[in-house]
Parts: sequence; structure tokens; C-alpha cells
Amino acid sequence: MYLLQQTLISRCLQMVIPALGLLLLQAAQSASAQLLLNESVIEMDANQARGSIQMSNTGSTPIQVSIDLQEVLAPGTFGPLDEVTIPVQPSILQIEPNHFELPPNDKVTVAIHHSVRALQDDEAYRLLIQPTTTSQHSGMNILLNYDLMLLVRPADSEPKVRLIKTHEGVAFENQGTTNALLTKLQVCDESKNVCQSLPSQRLYAEQHWPIVLPEEFDIHHTQIKTHQRQRGQYKSIDYRIPVDFASK
Repeated sequence: MYLLQQTLISRCLQMVIPALGLLLLQAAQSASAQLLLNESVIEMDANQARGSIQMSNTGSTPIQVSIDLQEVLAPGTFGPLDEVTIPVQPSILQIEPNHFELPPNDKVTVAIHHSVRALQDDEAYRLLIQPTTTSQHSGMNILLNYDLMLLVRPADSEPKVRLIKTHEGVAFENQGTTNALLTKLQVCDESKNVCQSLPSQRLYAEQHWPIVLPEEFDIHHTQIKTHQRQRGQYKSIDYRIPVDFASK
């Protein structure tokens, strides 16, 4: 479960606007909103017409929730800050409800309606969640935005992550037809019993990700360990670097 917490206190405001300091402190002590989601990434097949996500308010004040949909163009091509999105056509994807009030200690199931059609590649969407809450003491609206990723993959698609040789060294390449999330990555030199961690990476079909091997590692005894999420399931897959990878 993923806890997205909102509070109504701001030490900076207490310093800049002393007259409001006590008022904000009282509001923080008496009113808070906590939004709890049961997913951080939603995955669907192209032949799946409906999905859902559950939202819960575990705080003490009501939350007004608005959800906007955006399609991600060329997912995985750009970094998060450079991601290009466009509005979603309602005939392809809809959220219901997309604007509602969530009372304290209550929950709601948000339905995702998807147009069943043949896909050649993964489609990626952003669910932009905009929760608003109002303090009874100050009347001040506190607004925080969050976003979830929705992935729709072609029917009967499978990822196929391989370790390949490149001019610079080695790289992971997805030779399959849908994305795979690589987590808990470690590059290990078995001769020295030493490992170095790598960041997680989502690898879409036909994309590759270069791996920098530590210079002090013996490449003949180096292994890359991964934990991969493929079609909603996690698998532990290890890759041993063949001897011929050492030659340029």
C-alpha cells in the first residue's frame, strides 16, 4: 500500500507571516487528510475492458479528488522530467468517477474503462490525482498533486530481457513485445564476493540500457542479478557475463 500524506503545517509560513503561525498550527493539529492507494502502477492487457484502483481517506477531513488522464508519447524514450504527454481520447480510456469527495475513514473504487483493440506496442498513461482539503479553522486550501502510471500491453505479449555486448561494454536489451521492470539489480564479482547495486529501470520493447561494469571487477567472474516484474509477476533472473564479452 502506498501512503500519500497531506498535512496543514508550514514552518516557513510561521516565520514569514507570524500572525498566521498560531492559526496554522491549530489547523495542523485538528485537521489532516491522508490518501491511501492500493497501487502505484496499474497494468492491463489490451483485451481487458476494465481495471480499477482503490482510494481510501484515513484522515479526519474530507478530500476533494479530481483525476486527469494523459497519454505518454514514446514511453521510456525520455526521462521523467522530459516526458511528453497529450490528453486522452474518451473513446479510448475513461475514469469513473473522475471527480468526487472522499469522506474521512471511507474508500472508493475508481473504475478504468479501456477500449478493447489490437495493440502493437505498450501504451502508457498518467493518472494525475489532484486532492484538495479545506481547514475548518483557517479556510486554507492545501493542494498536492500525485500521479500513477497505467500500462496497457498487447495481448499475449511477453518481455524478453537479454544481456548483450556493446562497443562500450554490456547492456540489457528487451527483445520481447512488452515492458519489464528491473529492480534489485546487483553487479557481483563472485571471485571477491563483492556486489554493487544499480538503480531500477523499466525497459520497453526494443529498448536497451547500458550497464557500466566496475573496472576492478573480474569480468570472467561477474554476474548481474535482477528481480524482474513481467506481466504483473516478479521473477529472479541472473545473468552471467560470458568470457567473449571481455574482448572488444
